[in-house]
Amino acid sequence: MRRLLVLIRFLAWISIFAWPVGWLFGWWIWPPAPRSGWQIPENERALGFLSDNEHILTEGRIPEKDGTRSTAVMSVWNLTTGRADARYDCDAPARWRYLVHHRFVIGQKKLPGRTVTYFVSWPHDLVQLQILNAWTGEVLFRDEPVHQHHWSFCIAHKIAAYVRESDTAVPEVVWRDLSSGKVLQTFPGLAGPIDFSPNGSRFLATRWNPDDRLANLVQMEVPSGVILRSIQLATERNSRFSAQQSCNDDHLFEWTRGVIDWRTGQPIYSAGRSWFLSNLSRDGRFLVERKDDGDVHFLRWIDLHKAQLDPKKTVIIAKGESRGGGLGRFALQDSTWISATSTAQPYWPLIEKVPWLKQWLPKEERLHFVLVDGNTGQVIAQGKDRSPSFHSRDGRLLIMHESGSDRDLIWSVPLDAGLHLWLAVAIGMSLPILVLWRKYRRGHKARLAISNEVTSEVQKS
Repeated sequence: MRRLLVLIRFLAWISIFAWPVGWLFGWWIWPPAPRSGWQIPENERALGFLSDNEHILTEGRIPEKDGTRSTAVMSVWNLTTGRADARYDCDAPARWRYLVHHRFVIGQKKLPGRTVTYFVSWPHDLVQLQILNAWTGEVLFRDEPVHQHHWSFCIAHKIAAYVRESDTAVPEVVWRDLSSGKVLQTFPGLAGPIDFSPNGSRFLATRWNPDDRLANLVQMEVPSGVILRSIQLATERNSRFSAQQSCNDDHLFEWTRGVIDWRTGQPIYSAGRSWFLSNLSRDGRFLVERKDDGDVHFLRWIDLHKAQLDPKKTVIIAKGESRGGGLGRFALQDSTWISATSTAQPYWPLIEKVPWLKQWLPKEERLHFVLVDGNTGQVIAQGKDRSPSFHSRDGRLLIMHESGSDRDLIWSVPLDAGLHLWLAVAIGMSLPILVLWRKYRRGHKARLAISNEVTSEVQKS
């Protein structure tokens, strides 16, 4: 009987000290929660926050055998009241969210049988390009035939740029005023890839050369359109040729060579590498790379001023065996945020020492994401089973796509932790503190009783 009481007492003490550990473990695995309040309906896909940060634009979706299909019905929702303030139809099958935060919607309608091929060995579609007012659905302008990929926008000067193709003449780059739809300038003989720098001071275009696999890239001043610099790059067969103008006027980012100096035409950092999972920071100082090193998947920052890695800026996306991931940037030209994902199995750090345990451990892959500030390396959000799509201009709200439910949800920034650390610590410490307090009270009463007894004996004597 005595042994049983000792065992019960031992187990009781183990439970008391396991209580806070359990709550801390619960805080660690507790999933974060979307913001409280109105959420996007399940049959809607988010296209972007509007410029006032109080409304969001969505398109209706209906389920099909292989997923969902757009209903082409656009809705403007009030985030506070959950009321649809406007609805309209959009006849463009493809809609892009790049300018929704500046009240514009980009629409594309494929032109049947119309394709174009240059710099790559597969055809690209030609489309009708539409720019709509995101609040009302009014079509501000249309143009065709336009290259499906080669278009860009300058918010600082309200310019839309795109490549207009022709069956009888050379292609041309067109600059239009976003507000009025008026053609500002045309540049015959220039084609894609094209890109405005994030600050809107420079424009990148490519001089059309259909016979040779050479890309003659030109840098132009905005809004004058004066050509400032030019360099020539050889393009390989089947290459994903794409270029991006840095916020640093002297730098050009090309996906097969990395960052190139406009003045010399030479790579600044490590030529001959694959740069498909790389992005320039908003300020143009860093090249942000997504890397895999064994079972560790991370982001690293290359300081382009020093042409070397910045050891203080490294962010781990996930650990575990992975079959890949992605790297993206938000479409807001004034956004500094960059997102990265990795689809990885659970990570067990000591599994190599006991490999026979692998067959018993879970292997289900999960989608991991991290959201960082590209300029500073600061982690804004990190988690699993969802991926960031876009954020409001003030950075307070974030849309994330849930990988399980295939639904868009609104999150607050920073993310709601679900179970806050302070709450987990408070509840976890409550039981040990209660037990210690009761033990102290009992000891105090016992000492008080002994003291009273001694006092009584003294008085009697």
